[in-house]
Amino acid sequence: MKNILLILTLFVFTACSTQTPQMRAEQSQDKAMTAAFSKNLPKHEVQNQYIAKPDQIILNHYIDKEIGTGLSVDEQINKYLSYTDSSRDQIAKRYIRVAKKRGNTVKMYNSRVNEFLSRKTPMTAKLTYRGAKRYNVDNAFIEFDKSGRIVSMLLRKHVYPYVGQMVSNYRVSHILFGKWGRFVEMKLGNNLLQDGYIATM
Repeated sequence: MKNILLILTLFVFTACSTQTPQMRAEQSQDKAMTAAFSKNLPKHEVQNQYIAKPDQIILNHYIDKEIGTGLSVDEQINKYLSYTDSSRDQIAKRYIRVAKKRGNTVKMYNSRVNEFLSRKTPMTAKLTYRGAKRYNVDNAFIEFDKSGRIVSMLLRKHVYPYVGQMVSNYRVSHILFGKWGRFVEMKLGNNLLQDGYIATM
């Protein structure tokens, strides 16, 4: 029985890890968004290809590769904020471009909205690493259709594991769609969105 389970696990792992961009898009509930993030990703961004998630896209990025480690979580956050503006990076631009191409609107919200939504949506494998979790570092983006319903969202989630005496910075860019639009509509209050609204992109 154990041998059978091992064979099945290896089969699933191999099948998922060898998926082509076209295969991932076909299995997704948002084919256009998934196709856009299945190839030619920005430097250091890696898509999680080992777990089939038809209602989300998970992009992993070791920020240390660009800014190095730090002595504390606060130092890593400050280095990150001075190094990059995630509201204007290639992930955000690509997300907005896909949404607009299909005639939808994207609104940017402050880090409080990002934190609220990040705590209501699933943990990803990398976020289970031991270390401080921070969800209030970046802006959130929400895609709305012409009737004002939520289609998708782009959230950023950080974990800060210790590497010896130093602190690393690992960021997950989490794009969710499908059932998550309805889920978030039920959880979000109008006041949070109104207070957290920054701009329509």
